[in-house]
Amino acid sequence: PPKKMTSEESCQEVGLYHLDWPMKCLNDGLPQAYAKRIRELAASQSLSGCLAVLPRRKICIALRGSVAGIDAWEHRMRTEAVDVNSRGRPCRERMLVELLR
Repeated sequence: PPKKMTSEESCQEVGLYHLDWPMKCLNDGLPQAYAKRIRELAASQSLSGCLAVLPRRKICIALRGSVAGIDAWEHRMRTEAVDVNSRGRPCRERMLVELLR
């Protein structure tokens, strides 16, 4: 017989996001430290997923996990310092666009 899903497993959700950065910011691709920070925030919420740089330098983030986990990840991305700007100052991600939930 098929395995019965627990309530936690059945409350899984998928989120798809796009980082709407200007092309001039992506001349060298996605900075490694920034990609690492995205992964750390996802892992802290027990989320799985992937980060992809698509043609024409489109950055997409796909996440899978609990509704609360994805909500917390998105909140932290928008409110915590996740990168540094061109002047070296810590900054929040303001260009995160939710495509699908």
